[in-house]
Amino acid sequence: YNGNSYINITEKNKKQKDAHRRSSFEENIVRFDLASFNKRNNSEKLYKGHYAMLNNHQLNMAIDSLNIKLQEKNNKIKENINKYYSIYSEKEDNLLNTQNNTEINKKEIYNLAIHKLKTLISVTKNNKNEVEYRNIIITKHKVEWHRKICLAVACILFFFIGSPLGSLIKKGGFGLPTLISVFFFLIYHVVSMIGEKAAKDLSIEVYQGMWLTHIVLLPITLLLMYIAINERSIPNISQLKLTIFANTKNKS
Repeated sequence: YNGNSYINITEKNKKQKDAHRRSSFEENIVRFDLASFNKRNNSEKLYKGHYAMLNNHQLNMAIDSLNIKLQEKNNKIKENINKYYSIYSEKEDNLLNTQNNTEINKKEIYNLAIHKLKTLISVTKNNKNEVEYRNIIITKHKVEWHRKICLAVACILFFFIGSPLGSLIKKGGFGLPTLISVFFFLIYHVVSMIGEKAAKDLSIEVYQGMWLTHIVLLPITLLLMYIAINERSIPNISQLKLTIFANTKNKS
């Protein structure tokens, strides 16, 4: 409202540089073309090849391809280091074999060796970073491969945890069952996050990190099933407190 608009004049017959036309207005409607922000048309193309969108068969193919490229990169690194950064080069051999092995020649040899070491350190760091990045990408693909199976197994484990708890918890209501359910879910979430992070950091193997939660929950599942099958009950904590209090009172 009550403003000015400026339009650049691009006609070829205009001799004045940076010519523009100004127009004043009391009210102006500005329309912007937002077709490029249409994510519905672009989302499938953008995320079609993302590892999180692939099934296990596609992930296996992607992992094999990435491993082949990683092996080719390692072989290329070894070849370049052996070819260009060997201990002795032709120039250094000529300097060492000269009869007049003066201080100048020794100094030149030392400078060449120091320069070669600095270059080798820089090249090694770059190659190390690239290899680590490739390993992280492969690890992320493996994490997604294991995740699809781990989630299915986790549903089965939670089923076999919930069924015995439903028969063992004698007290009805909403509070205690919800508290126990939240407790087991927090165990699953925290341990799974720790295992996945450790796997992506290359601290442990992928299968160890992704199946860590199931290893923790499996003994609890077997214990609850054993108690439920043998028709035993979970010890009542309030009754246990009363028994301990009565024993201490009798002793006093």
